[in-house]
Amino acid sequence: MRVWFFTHRGKVRQRNEDALLVGREVIRKELMEEPMCIDTEERLFAVADGLGGHARGDVASYEVLNVLAQEQPRDEKSLLNALWKAKEHLLDYVRKHPSALGLGTALAGVILKDEENLIFSVGDCRVYVKDEEEFLKVSRDHTLVEDLVIAGRIKEEDARLHPRRHVLTSAILGDESDFELYTKRIPNLGKPILLCSDGFWEEFSKEEMKLFASSKDPIKTVFEKLESKAQRDNVSFLYIEHLGSPS
Repeated sequence: MRVWFFTHRGKVRQRNEDALLVGREVIRKELMEEPMCIDTEERLFAVADGLGGHARGDVASYEVLNVLAQEQPRDEKSLLNALWKAKEHLLDYVRKHPSALGLGTALAGVILKDEENLIFSVGDCRVYVKDEEEFLKVSRDHTLVEDLVIAGRIKEEDARLHPRRHVLTSAILGDESDFELYTKRIPNLGKPILLCSDGFWEEFSKEEMKLFASSKDPIKTVFEKLESKAQRDNVSFLYIEHLGSPS
């Protein structure tokens, strides 16, 4: 696979609480000048977004991805077990650092397999698959606004700028609460996959996402457009492309 990745604190936030996972490596940086590109045989990828405005979101995103890096889940059962183990790590951290009460993270990712890929998400990070000339969202947001979309009360495009779009209904928290894990198996057809935090997908309209998908160099097009955006939140993404497959 060829993988592009980018993470940045944005133009407003003072700290980057996002983190990225490429196989066994957790990537977290305050600032990146441009996306980096690597070739890899890894099969596990994820993006985590520490809850903004909460205590130590940067710790939460890193610790959860670090557990995934160590556990290397390969199916729904091992993934769920790994996330519960990560949640226990966050709870232990809170017990040692009571001021961190409330820390937590959203995340989304993919486990690549030969015949089908396992998509997963908790919270409002997303997974898209590039299909022809558009990016199709294949994950599910755990938000009040997503519930409204599913119920048919608002349109999906309206959700992007809805005033309550940041109200989560599930996240990996450092407490005794439960969480909802969304998983979906999709055929591995060699199509590019985009993982991103809400700070990324909120910046772009559906029309802009179609523009990126139709571009011969989607990463260059995305990044050029991103630089002109407000970037009120941390911005992170992973773009996974099978070598030899159409982009």
